[in-house]
Amino acid sequence: MVVNRHTWKVSHLHHQEFIELLKALHAGLGVKSRIYTFVFGDVDSVIADLEFETMEDESQFWKDLDYNLPEFAAYYERFPDLVETGVTKQLLILH
Repeated sequence: MVVNRHTWKVSHLHHQEFIELLKALHAGLGVKSRIYTFVFGDVDSVIADLEFETMEDESQFWKDLDYNLPEFAAYYERFPDLVETGVTKQLLILH
């Protein structure tokens, strides 16, 4: 299993709205995901893991991605008001 992890700095005051945008985006993309926030730790972070069976599946997902979906428009419209800094991306392999 391969996990593509994205981490954003989002004020905890905006977590719920940002999480709802992510859920809608991931549903529209048809990708399996998990979204995390901290109880203890970096409370101003939101983490999303996109799960793929293989590295090839992960690579193909990004190649086939359609940025014209309405979910992207909604996400990018609110993104500047919710996210404090850019995104950190990691590619992980589950063993």
